[in-house]
Amino acid sequence: MIPIIQLEEFFLTRLEITLPEPDGKVNRPQGIRIEDNIAMHTENPLLFKVELGVRYHPDYQEGLPDGPCIEAKIVGVFSCPEEMEEAKRFPMVRYNGSLILYGLLRGQVATVTGSFPTGKLTLPSFNMMEVLKMNDDRSKEKSKGPAIPKKRLPKSGPSKPVKSRGKSK
Repeated sequence: MIPIIQLEEFFLTRLEITLPEPDGKVNRPQGIRIEDNIAMHTENPLLFKVELGVRYHPDYQEGLPDGPCIEAKIVGVFSCPEEMEEAKRFPMVRYNGSLILYGLLRGQVATVTGSFPTGKLTLPSFNMMEVLKMNDDRSKEKSKGPAIPKKRLPKSGPSKPVKSRGKSK
């Protein structure tokens, strides 16, 4: 069996949805932009954090109301099986982790916008491999080097739910 990564937990850390002004337009650039960032745990080489930032504003279509503008960030903590080769962990987590997080984000956005006057918005599908390659190309242009993980997770590792410390009634 092929070793696969496991999503341990995820957090939606930002979700901003801007509805059109009364004139029917949102004053934001149209299209989609995806940004990714990955970090390996400082002590556990099997744990990774993936951050995915998304900005989306559907293309304006004559005769139809303008859709909302979405800005979101979702973060996931992923683990790799011990039998996965070390050299395969980063690319496996980056690609599959980004796919998993984007799918979760699509569901969250569709749920939230389902009750909007502009109607439900479903983020578009695309080839994640192409998006990550474009991000690498942009990163290479900025740094004149390969895109590599620059940050590491804190030693504490992924957070766990904490029980309330308040007084119970």
